[in-house]
Amino acid sequence: MAILAIVSGMVTLSLVGLTSLAKQRALDGERMQVQAALEAMMMDQGIDPGDACPGGVAATTDMDAFPTSAPYGGSHSGQPVALHPHYLHGAQTQRAYECTPNGSVQPASG
Repeated sequence: MAILAIVSGMVTLSLVGLTSLAKQRALDGERMQVQAALEAMMMDQGIDPGDACPGGVAATTDMDAFPTSAPYGGSHSGQPVALHPHYLHGAQTQRAYECTPNGSVQPASG
């Protein structure tokens, strides 16, 4: 009976670790999706990475307001537009993201 309890405890700890790893990988995948959508928006709108993230953009989970709340109005506007719905299917993300001055996406700090 004691051996069964020990094995059960080991399996439980192993599953907790797997769950944590799976969650981290899902978040990493989400960040890569947001980055790819931002890069697609930059190419479609014809803007440089340094112009993709207007100053003072707060970290957000709302992709209707990331990196700006300007709606998509067509290609080659020369201005950044919201990623959702044209470049990213989901309007909300699991964690908040911020846009760096060089056009990169990173999880919000703090």
